[in-house]
Amino acid sequence: LVLLKDLYLGLEELRSVGLIHRGLTPWNVYITPQTVRIGGVEYMIELTAHRPSYSYHLYLLDSLSSHPLFVPPEVISNGAIGPKTAVYSMGAILYFLLFRKPHLPASSLDEVQRCLAEKLLPRFPEDLSPDLTRLLRESLRIEIESRLSPYEIKQLLSHLLAYCKSFEDDLRLTVYQKKNVTSIQ
Repeated sequence: LVLLKDLYLGLEELRSVGLIHRGLTPWNVYITPQTVRIGGVEYMIELTAHRPSYSYHLYLLDSLSSHPLFVPPEVISNGAIGPKTAVYSMGAILYFLLFRKPHLPASSLDEVQRCLAEKLLPRFPEDLSPDLTRLLRESLRIEIESRLSPYEIKQLLSHLLAYCKSFEDDLRLTVYQKKNVTSIQ
C-alpha cells in the first residue's frame, strides 16, 4: 500500500504539470530505496491533447503490445482519456502484485480486447479486505466514468494506510513484549 500511495503521488505530480500516463505498466515503475519513479515518458500525453491520429494510435498499441493487460480500455479503443485513465493501470498493477497473476485471462492485445468486449471482470478472493476489494474492483472498471477518481483513491489509500499503521503498531507491541528472538523469527 505504501508503494501504491507513492505511485499515486507520482501520477498526481504528473497530472499537476498537465500530463496523463497512458501506458503505465510494472515495467516502467522503478522502485528505488527512497522513492518510486515513473518511466515511460513516451506514453504521457497532455491533459488538453486531442485524440491521436489513427496511425499514431496503431503505433502506440504496437509499442504497448508486450504488456497489454495494463493498458486502459479507452487507450485500446482510442477513446477520450482523462485523469481516471491511469487509475485502471494502477488497479491492474496492484492486482498483479497481490496475486502474481493478471486480472484478465489474456496474453495478447486481441485477447484483452475480447475480454473487454465481453466485459469479463476479475475474480477477487473472499479473504481480501472489503476496502482493498473496492479499490481493486472500482479501479478496474471498463467504463472510465465509473472508475474511482484520483480524489477517491487518495481517500481510500489514506483509510487503508491508517488501518495498516494501527495493525503494524499492535503487531510490534506483541512481538516486543515477548522479548525473545524466536518470536521475531
